[in-house]
Amino acid sequence: MARMKTINDLPDEILVEIFSYLTVEDLATRVRKVCSRWEEVAKENKLWRNLTYTPSNKTSLDQIIEVLKGAPKLQMFIPEGEYINGQLLKAVVTYCKDIRSLKIRVNKADNILVLIVVFFCRSIEDLSIETEDFVSTKYLLMVSLCPKLRHLKLSGQTVDNNDSLFSDILNGFPSLRRLDISNLRYKHNDLKCFLKQNKNKLHYLCVNCCPPAQSCLLPVLAKYCTVLEILHVFGHRGISPSAEFSCFKNMQHLKDLSVIDFQCNNIYGAIDYFESGVVHNLHSLKLSNFGTIDKRLTNAIFTKCLNLKDLNLGKNDSLTDDCLQFIGNLIYLEYLYLCGCNALTTKGVSYIFKCSRLKYVNLNKCKNITRESLEALCINLKRKRFYVASSIGAALHCGTWPPKVLSSTSVGLVITYSKF
Repeated sequence: MARMKTINDLPDEILVEIFSYLTVEDLATRVRKVCSRWEEVAKENKLWRNLTYTPSNKTSLDQIIEVLKGAPKLQMFIPEGEYINGQLLKAVVTYCKDIRSLKIRVNKADNILVLIVVFFCRSIEDLSIETEDFVSTKYLLMVSLCPKLRHLKLSGQTVDNNDSLFSDILNGFPSLRRLDISNLRYKHNDLKCFLKQNKNKLHYLCVNCCPPAQSCLLPVLAKYCTVLEILHVFGHRGISPSAEFSCFKNMQHLKDLSVIDFQCNNIYGAIDYFESGVVHNLHSLKLSNFGTIDKRLTNAIFTKCLNLKDLNLGKNDSLTDDCLQFIGNLIYLEYLYLCGCNALTTKGVSYIFKCSRLKYVNLNKCKNITRESLEALCINLKRKRFYVASSIGAALHCGTWPPKVLSSTSVGLVITYSKF
């Protein structure tokens, strides 16, 4: 009788394709133990290129280390919750030499842990360090030695108010393109020196803006970060002259702009910016808790930012129905967030349905809108495929349809709505 074919008769290329559906744990602790051939196939670079190992809080230290031992090609390691300790980080740099993305959460600024990363993970490109303690210049200087580091996220405090965190590393980070310091306390004049020295290197920047006691950061960003594609600014609560928002006109490559908690009482600078010709590249815009939003500002957005796919105008009580009158001009809009806009009524929502490609609308905490009015509106406007959910989780697994993730083909439009 002819020998029955088995999975081992398949070529390596087919095995790689099959293994690509498995998790990190499966590849590291199960597949590699089947036979020597499977162990070699499981080391194929293609399998690990987009795999991220994210152990949960319930995973023991021994279990994590066991997975790391069997994953020499692992490139992304992002543990959840608990602080990473020396034993775990030592396992990472010992068994996973090709690590490219790493998240470290330490209970204090442990320089030894950072030294381990710098000297053993030479290929690291994405590094996130979170600490509840102080971040000193020496600490950051060691991080700046990573030759391939492209994305850095720092969370913590500076040593004291007089500490110059960035001034002493002006020539560090040779490959840095993305910087997130939105949860780091620092002096803006200090950051200004760093941005000036590294002018037009960053493509992504996430910062917390200044309190009234410090100089404004926006003109600094506009002067030294003109090639930015993504800019997220949080927490500007000082008195905002109209010229500040106009500074963004120097950033002609912006595709994603977030200005959160800006508390702007003078919006003429914002109107001037959106009426300029530099906003046509914007695909994502977030003006949550902006302070003052009126019809002049929204008209400028809806007539000039015609390529928007993601728009967030949430937590703005000044946003009225008339402000949304021309939102139908955004023919590419897919995601709209209006959470906490208490002045909106069903009339304002009727304008939203003019956006033909809209997939998701968040109307949570809009007190003047009822679920019944939303459903009636959908029927009156002949939106045949829609679903009104009480939360994002319910939207993803809606009760009236089979419990599966929604898509534009299965439902068409998802609205999350809750008064709480």
